[in-house]
Amino acid sequence: MKKLFIALLILLPFVVCAQNADSIKYYKALAVPDASLKVLNAEFGSMPAYQQEDPNYIAEIRAMAAKINKQKN
Repeated sequence: MKKLFIALLILLPFVVCAQNADSIKYYKALAVPDASLKVLNAEFGSMPAYQQEDPNYIAEIRAMAAKINKQKN
């Protein structure tokens, strides 16, 4: 039992580091699409109300958002 506990104490930092490295890669991969979606949302929010209600403009924004979300997935 004592040997198992010692082995776990020795291996635990490596497991945590591997998980952290994977998490870092994951969040780095999402950074660009997330930033693109923020820019797209800001652009939409800055448009006048009449343009935000324009079906053609809405379709264009949705198409861009779908493309970004596809990259994200």
